[in-house]
Amino acid sequence: MSSIFEVAKQAGVSASTVSRTFNSPHLINDKTKKLVFEAAERVNYQPRRQRIPVETPEPAYMTLRFHFFAERPEDTLQRNAFYSQVLAGALSEASDLNIRLILSTSDRHGVSSTPSQSPESLAAAGILLVGAIDADTVARFADSPNIVFIDTHDTTGAYDSVVSDNFGGAYTATKHLIGLGHKRIGFVTGLDPVVSFAERMNGYVCAHFHAGIPLDNTLTITKGHDSIKACLERPDRPTAILGANDECAIDTMQVCQQLGICIPRDLSLIGFDDLEFTARVLPALTSVHVPTETIGRLGVRRLYAKIQNSANPALVDLPSCSVVPVRLVERESCAPPLNG
Repeated sequence: MSSIFEVAKQAGVSASTVSRTFNSPHLINDKTKKLVFEAAERVNYQPRRQRIPVETPEPAYMTLRFHFFAERPEDTLQRNAFYSQVLAGALSEASDLNIRLILSTSDRHGVSSTPSQSPESLAAAGILLVGAIDADTVARFADSPNIVFIDTHDTTGAYDSVVSDNFGGAYTATKHLIGLGHKRIGFVTGLDPVVSFAERMNGYVCAHFHAGIPLDNTLTITKGHDSIKACLERPDRPTAILGANDECAIDTMQVCQQLGICIPRDLSLIGFDDLEFTARVLPALTSVHVPTETIGRLGVRRLYAKIQNSANPALVDLPSCSVVPVRLVERESCAPPLNG
């Protein structure tokens, strides 16, 4: 049987758009629906739960909300390589559980990051809060008991969360570089002080500590071509760099090309997230694989269970944090340092 990815390729859309077309057709415009349905027919694709596309969803379905906090105003779920895959997993799990999932986005830096309260959203039985969120935003949801955080911790301890093993992934990646013989390892992090990046930096720091290698704090670089370039132009520049995510690693790769620094001969490089493009760049990027679709599935599953159990006080458990394992995918961007 054909897969959702074959349909996406035929229709020229993302896999998450295909999933939404079958699960929440009211969110998709007629032109896109036509492309997807025709592509599905060509490749003989059958969704897990065959549904007749209609403009009005079945009222009997439980409705959950997937709310994405964007890093930038122009950042959308469709354009975000990481969170679009989290959404694909959430949509697949919702389909398996016969749940309706509605989508919304707001700027995490906005004056008010609370999603708009449309009649449709007010009918949602629970909400997935996806992406980095500050304490002020969390406080705006204090009256909503059915919440699960995705890819971020709830620092208040009041809600469930599903995250990846950020610390363990960065620790393993740094240990891999140390095992190759690198002792001057840089860390490129983002402009925002998000929890996931802080956890990854902690893994990087602890790997140095456990290996008995002194840590040079000046090798912690804020993302941006100028700051990366300044670090790589130093006479004592690092021989390896770990990016807080794949985007940080690609920025580093671009600066290396400008400066004539050859990867991995002159500089070893590791990213984090293992997004689809990492295997296609030259050299192919070693990266920490994060099972994004699994994170989305677990978020929906956890929220669904929370709602189902809320009617029975004996089944209501304490808030928990599910940590999804990650793994290092070795490719072509790492090698022992030239001088040993």
